[in-house]
Amino acid sequence: MIESDPELGSSSTTAIPEPPTDATPSPLAARLPPTILSQVFELLHDDCERDGSLEWLQASSHVCQHWRAHALGHQSLWTSLNPMILSRGLVDDFLERSEDAPLEVDVHALPNGNDRELRQAYRRVLTRELHRVRTLMYAHTDAERQFVPAAEELALLLKEPAPLLHTLRLPALKRSRLLFREAGVLLNFLTNHAPALQRLELTRFPPSCFPWGSPPPAIRTLVLCIDNPIEGVLSVSFTQVLDGLRAMPNLRTLSLSGMVPRRTVDDNAQVTVNLPHLQKLRLTGSGEQYAQLWCALKLHPECAAQIEIIHSADFPEILPNALKKHFIECDISSFQELHVKRNASNGVVYDLYPLSRPPNEYASPSHPYTHPYLSLFVSWENKMKTPHAPAVQIFDVTPLRNVKRITIEAVDAARTDPERMARLDQRVGAVEDLVLVAYRPSQLSSMFLLLGRSLLSTPSEEGDDVCMPHLRTITLKQCHFDREVAGPALRYTLERRAQECVPKLDSLSFVGCGLEMGRVDELEVELVESGLVKRILSDDEAGRTSAVTS
Repeated sequence: MIESDPELGSSSTTAIPEPPTDATPSPLAARLPPTILSQVFELLHDDCERDGSLEWLQASSHVCQHWRAHALGHQSLWTSLNPMILSRGLVDDFLERSEDAPLEVDVHALPNGNDRELRQAYRRVLTRELHRVRTLMYAHTDAERQFVPAAEELALLLKEPAPLLHTLRLPALKRSRLLFREAGVLLNFLTNHAPALQRLELTRFPPSCFPWGSPPPAIRTLVLCIDNPIEGVLSVSFTQVLDGLRAMPNLRTLSLSGMVPRRTVDDNAQVTVNLPHLQKLRLTGSGEQYAQLWCALKLHPECAAQIEIIHSADFPEILPNALKKHFIECDISSFQELHVKRNASNGVVYDLYPLSRPPNEYASPSHPYTHPYLSLFVSWENKMKTPHAPAVQIFDVTPLRNVKRITIEAVDAARTDPERMARLDQRVGAVEDLVLVAYRPSQLSSMFLLLGRSLLSTPSEEGDDVCMPHLRTITLKQCHFDREVAGPALRYTLERRAQECVPKLDSLSFVGCGLEMGRVDELEVELVESGLVKRILSDDEAGRTSAVTS
């Protein structure tokens, strides 16, 4: 018996209440064919489900008996099971009406839900109906601790064959070292009971949860993010991971965090894993093994790669080779924008991507592929004998010839290290837009002098003594542009470029720089009227944009 619910209408013995006795449908509504009604119900169902509502139950039952009868017999309306449905005691009705159709089982936070009833409902579905579950997914949300039941609870229920299971997403909440029983159940389930699985996302489960020796053959999306107390120490070997990846040739998305074991002398060093369909790669962890794995993979030519090698003791020596191999095998023709977020003696961070299409750093690892890019984050703790060497090696193999726009964020240093910027300076001859972020006066001075070739005498690859000869705009964001250091360095650089017959800048822009009152007028006289810059743009105190144009 379904209890009275203000959203469902009066009490009824079915999930859809009877239409009111005075309901008089229009002749057209009463005569709509089943195919049209099905589309109407499905659209209404999808809209209500996105809004977290069950109003589609009312709408499909309060028109006429014809609509109600068709809704009761339309299987696909009854295949989506979520906390709102299960917490209201509707599980029996939905399972009955859906008959043998594949089920979509979702878990998300439900404030004020009946925890006991939810647990019982999910248990019933996964113990009795697992054979027809197509998806079992927890929502991507920051409120994971409100999930009832927790992913660890549901993992223990996955003991029967699930021949239709297509998608499984389980984010555990406990520390992984407490979940070895759950990991054993998952290992057996993935090995023996989920032959059609195409999308798997497991978070914070032990590394032993995935069957590298016999992975699901149809899998296309694999996201494994473990909570490993000792990075690189796993029950599986580096070679076994490579063999497991080779057994999944249909992979489109691969994200491994904390899941890559250290390579040993027994592992095959000369090995390549061909994954021709892989368009999204994300490797995150500590240690050179992540660069070694990347170097072993051959991906789709237009791939999006995110490599994060963090908290390593030393700079991964194989990383430049991995970068070089990646760029040789991938289509880099669209990479026209570079954002250098860090270029320091203990780390390099940058994004390389098509113009005005940066990577979405907030997207989940399984987010659909959108466009090719490379996002690199590498940091190390031990000091190098030659501090600038890693950055030089990295930028030496990074394709920058087609880059039109470059953004460089300041590092925490007194000035920009010219040696560390040397190779970058020489290989960005096509740059038209330069953006500098959070620079202090001394750092701005160094960058401006680099543009004027005052710190370097080495000619560029094109044989031109001018750095960035096609530069049209310079934008300073949150920079301290003072009169004593940065200002004179900029004027000197622009004068030197003018002597080399380089076209003057189209614009010099200040964003969030907090220029003093009247400073824009001074720059107009100093730079615009002197013919060094066409116009100056600045956001004023009111947040508007003021322009001074020659």
